[in-house]
Amino acid sequence: MNTGLIKIDEINEAHMIIYAQPFNNWHEQDPHFDIEKTLNQTWNVLKYENDRMLIDLTFMNPNQISPKVDQDILVIHFQNSSDAFRSEDNLGLHQDYLSMQHGIPK
Repeated sequence: MNTGLIKIDEINEAHMIIYAQPFNNWHEQDPHFDIEKTLNQTWNVLKYENDRMLIDLTFMNPNQISPKVDQDILVIHFQNSSDAFRSEDNLGLHQDYLSMQHGIPK
């Protein structure tokens, strides 16, 4: 990746979106569950070199993440219009690789 296009302190929601997705929509079983407040988090990029990015992710209510047997899903979605994530050959991200998902351990 061409990391010279952007400084790490400039990477924000205009470039990528990070959120927790409840596994199998377990949150819909509780009509009083507020997903925005309960699964809210903050993040910032600590390091971005070559094709590696280190992100500090802090959940506001960590005990509410993956409370069931199955793990909730962390989703990172790169904004297609962002020029921050380009290869050394100035190629943007392919549309098949704009989103990444991974289970959030308990």
